[in-house]
Amino acid sequence: MMIKEIVVSAKSKEEAIKKGLELLGIDEDSKYDFEVLELPKKGLLGIGSREAKIILRYSPTIDELISKVMESLIKEIPNSSFSIDFNLNENVLYVEVKGENLGCLIGRHGLILKSIEFLLNRIAKVNFNNYQVNLDINNYWKDRISFLYELSDKLVKKCIKYKKKVEFLPLPAHERKVIHVYLSKRNDLAVYSVGVGRNRHIVIEPLNNDKKR
Repeated sequence: MMIKEIVVSAKSKEEAIKKGLELLGIDEDSKYDFEVLELPKKGLLGIGSREAKIILRYSPTIDELISKVMESLIKEIPNSSFSIDFNLNENVLYVEVKGENLGCLIGRHGLILKSIEFLLNRIAKVNFNNYQVNLDINNYWKDRISFLYELSDKLVKKCIKYKKKVEFLPLPAHERKVIHVYLSKRNDLAVYSVGVGRNRHIVIEPLNNDKKR
């Protein structure tokens, strides 16, 4: 787990803690602890006096770490704002980001969104090792999955009705995976991908022309 620490001096222990929190960019509600290295001492006529010295340690939660990363990305976007919600289900952390002017963090087919999600998963693995991060921005991925399901249903009906192979348009790998998983429970279809690079796409064809779902 990531631990940040800083050595701070001030006139009193309380002032040193406050100064340390400000330097680390956190507040009193964050998860931190401290160790007193030196107590303050009053000298005679200012001679021999010394300040309090502490070492402040901060262990950010995964929520705090992800919030910092998203804030660092979004603050560079003009006229942007955002809110972020977390929902932990077993070891999967669902991160919902909503705000204004965030389209550049999504990209075509959600490719930028998935790149950011990959980055967050790398950060989570290095610092916590037991979380999988699922990122969505302005419900893009939720809506996109619904669209892919509807598209799959439409093409499956066509495949079964005409008893012939049907090809999807080329899609990125993460969207093809959604469709493969969605259609994996069907026992009347063969579902596979063909093509290379940007031309790779899904093909479905009936396994038994006399059997309908």
